[in-house]
Amino acid sequence: MGWAKDRMMQEEEQGWSFSDNQICHRCISDPYLKQVIKNSATDESSCSFCGRRPSVDLDEVMEIIGNTVADYYNRAVNEAPYESAEGGYQGVTYDTFEVMEHIVGGISRRDAVIEAISSSFDDDIWVERNMFSLNGVQKYVASWEQFCDAVKHEAKHGPGGEPQDEDHDTIPVSAMLDALHDIVQESAMIRSIPVDRIIYRVRAHKNSEECITRETLGPPPSDKAPTNRMSAAGVSVFYGAFERATAVAEASVSMPPEREWVLTGAAWQCTRPLQVLDLSELPPVPSIFEASREWRGAILFLREFVKSISAPVVHDGGEHVEYVPTQVLTEYFGAVDVNGSASTLLGRRKAETLANYRDFWLLTFKRPIATVADNGGCEPPQPALFGPRGRRYLATSWCLWPRSAFLPDRPSV
Repeated sequence: MGWAKDRMMQEEEQGWSFSDNQICHRCISDPYLKQVIKNSATDESSCSFCGRRPSVDLDEVMEIIGNTVADYYNRAVNEAPYESAEGGYQGVTYDTFEVMEHIVGGISRRDAVIEAISSSFDDDIWVERNMFSLNGVQKYVASWEQFCDAVKHEAKHGPGGEPQDEDHDTIPVSAMLDALHDIVQESAMIRSIPVDRIIYRVRAHKNSEECITRETLGPPPSDKAPTNRMSAAGVSVFYGAFERATAVAEASVSMPPEREWVLTGAAWQCTRPLQVLDLSELPPVPSIFEASREWRGAILFLREFVKSISAPVVHDGGEHVEYVPTQVLTEYFGAVDVNGSASTLLGRRKAETLANYRDFWLLTFKRPIATVADNGGCEPPQPALFGPRGRRYLATSWCLWPRSAFLPDRPSV
């Protein structure tokens, strides 16, 4: 009798009921849970759903599932305000079926498995845990948007303007980049571009201008450097690509249509390893059962963050403000001993590189790669038209900034 009472009290505390079922990894679809079962399965009992061995107690898996449910949801009676005159619990509520659909809807291809798991939870009314606060990915997205609004507001009105009130659920503006740094560092997203990596750079210029030197093929001088996504006006940076076609495509977009304009390109080589924040290869989103809601939300946020910083900006004179958040981001990571960052601008391939030209040797130059005049004076080709065998070309943009002393020219080859 004492054992039964203790068991009942434990079930009430954990929020789900024990069962006598066994389960094998073949009856689970989630990769994380599948591996958990493989690691602890034994041949003592056969799976209750397919009859195969080895298997584990379903309760071992249920402990993980129960913790996940508790991370995302709470019983309404524990958190939601109740107003009988207003129809009961206030706010957005869910029944047990809806909670199970979210958490375990795709956990197995066998309906019997999903039914066994779902039936371990009694019918009840649920709410999101911390229902009146921002949680997981919502918190990070709202915090980044708040950060962007704040720095753009300061760019427009200067320090001392009237900033928007910060939401108490969000990360403070002053701490947002620190929080982002923690996420990317924990995710091992600070990676290296190796020595001797070849980078292509292409620039548009008038046909009367000769481009054959390191200075003319490199970035513009500071007094002529325009506002760019990752660098403010007056900051001289190097734009290049891992593939020549992408460098041509990027330079062609902003090239004037007049016939006297041409493209000249060169191959450059890294003189030292360059540490970069690589946003072109994001960490996989962990299983809902593997990571906490907070950490999984942080990884999901990275995808929204990349979309945000790579969103098209209309060049109507307001781009100097729209680019401020990414320019501040660049400056911040440069100050924490990271040489650069990478962000998807046109797709998923690592291609475009932005760097200080002192980190590269000039290897070769070829002029012209393409000219408008040779194409009958038509508009410059667009990026989507470049690629092998006519395939649409997708590019990824890198950003690197000054971290080394001046290096002399290397002889051309």
